[in-house]
Amino acid sequence: MRARLLLIPFIFSVPAYGQDIPSATAANPPGQVEYVPVRDLSQLPMDGGWTYGEMLDKAAAGDFRANMLAGEYWMGLYYLNRGDLPLACLEHMQHFFRNAATASGHPAPKLMMTDPYGIFGIFKAQPMQPEHAEWLAGCRKLAEKGDMDAITALYTVTDLPEAELRRYLAPLEKKAASGDQDSLAQLAFIKVDWLKEDPAKVIEPLKKYRKNAKPVLLARTGELALALDGGPSGTGKDGREWRDTAIQFLSLAAEKGHAGAMRLLAEMTKETTPAQAGKLLAELRSRGDLETLLADLSAGMKKKTGGGKSSSLQPLFDQARKLGSNNAFAWYAQLISEARPPQERELRKAALDLLSLHDERGMPYLKEPLSFLPKKLHQLPPYAKTHKELELASQLGDADSSVQLGELWKEELANTQDSVGKAHEARENMRVWYRQAAEEGHPLARLRLAQMETPDLMDKPSAEPARTLLNDCLAKGAAGDFITLKGISEYATPEQWERLTAGLRKKAQGGDARSQADLAYLMLFSYRSEESGYPEALAWARLSAGQGDPCGMYVLGRALIYEFGLEKRMAE
Repeated sequence: MRARLLLIPFIFSVPAYGQDIPSATAANPPGQVEYVPVRDLSQLPMDGGWTYGEMLDKAAAGDFRANMLAGEYWMGLYYLNRGDLPLACLEHMQHFFRNAATASGHPAPKLMMTDPYGIFGIFKAQPMQPEHAEWLAGCRKLAEKGDMDAITALYTVTDLPEAELRRYLAPLEKKAASGDQDSLAQLAFIKVDWLKEDPAKVIEPLKKYRKNAKPVLLARTGELALALDGGPSGTGKDGREWRDTAIQFLSLAAEKGHAGAMRLLAEMTKETTPAQAGKLLAELRSRGDLETLLADLSAGMKKKTGGGKSSSLQPLFDQARKLGSNNAFAWYAQLISEARPPQERELRKAALDLLSLHDERGMPYLKEPLSFLPKKLHQLPPYAKTHKELELASQLGDADSSVQLGELWKEELANTQDSVGKAHEARENMRVWYRQAAEEGHPLARLRLAQMETPDLMDKPSAEPARTLLNDCLAKGAAGDFITLKGISEYATPEQWERLTAGLRKKAQGGDARSQADLAYLMLFSYRSEESGYPEALAWARLSAGQGDPCGMYVLGRALIYEFGLEKRMAE
């Protein structure tokens, strides 16, 4: 994926020592965390050197820039880790963009969170909604005036032609030509990352600002020089010259409090001047720099001998968990699991904390089944009942259970076409249960009976009687009946499907365990299920199961079996 986000590569970088997805703590930033004040951060514009912890505090206070940067960061991390833990990334991304939009009314954050599951294809795979067109038009108007948030949104969400991009950059070019350092820093990144210009040519005119440069420009110059040198390890062909340039500019930026520069400089000098590197890292820790804390924890976990808690690691764990780090939660669970004697109660809590963060690493630490309150039969949805329980519920007049039985026999029919006797049995059972549900007025049952009489009925869904039958099913689905939703998923248009599932998704996002299970079930087993949607479905199922919902546990089990080729899933 080509980098389309304006500032992300220079705000954070994905740690080499492990993937990290913050938790709901990050989605609701922890204002109570205290950091040692080291610089006036209001003097550091745009991406100018905030640590992750400082950015969370500013975002919680309603700062538009902090919320935009946080949203862009999670969007970038989502694409870098596609298929791993996407749900957490998407939730955080939308949370921060929503806060930015609420605080400012700016169309850019609204546009950025339109279609997080397929940003680049949003306007190709489905018709544009009126609000999308409104936000696009608003961003284009602002882009003409040089609004960088609008330009970033357009570049991220649309296939912005180079000529159009250069036209939007004209105001930024003009400001940069006048010596505006914020504009110079932004433009330097855009030229290298978006327009693929030669970094050596881009960096040359920036050197003249060394004496009076702002930290953001110093850091940008140092980062470009470091890239030309081949990174912190210095493996570039022209090594020494660019490395010296990088150290000079990063040192100046670090003196002025730029967190990114401090982190890079510490990495570069850890072998030659360990005392200086140690001082930089100590300041980053005090300011709540997540990457530094995670690097410390990663190294500490590797060096740790013996089981149990470590007095040196505990403060790092406390701080990193307050910042919402999934890795910190996972490593903490590992630490407790190795304790002697075993700390079962604390380990169970740590495992459930991980599950609540959509993180499967908590599963192996559950030494006993998840506990849940006894559920009555009529409170379970049809997909969570056994065959006999479905028959019992059907005999008591539950049309949904009758339809589910018909759907089960329909699946059986698809699997028994090689046996005439079994196929006949499946068809007769389908007819029995569909007829019973149809007598109770269930629209999906009526549709299925009509399809049995006329197999090509839905080839023309706009013709009668298909249209009336389908419309009745759509109305039933709109009321939240997921068995009907699953049954008609192949006939609903993308727009209809989005509207039909909107209510269920909203309840799932609100924390309702049953809705989370139902949504996961639909995503996994409806006609519209796709391989790319499996990680999100698995995350919803884990979240529901983590709350002790038996339906979530059932769907999670089905989901784990559904993922072929991973034998380790069978134990889960």
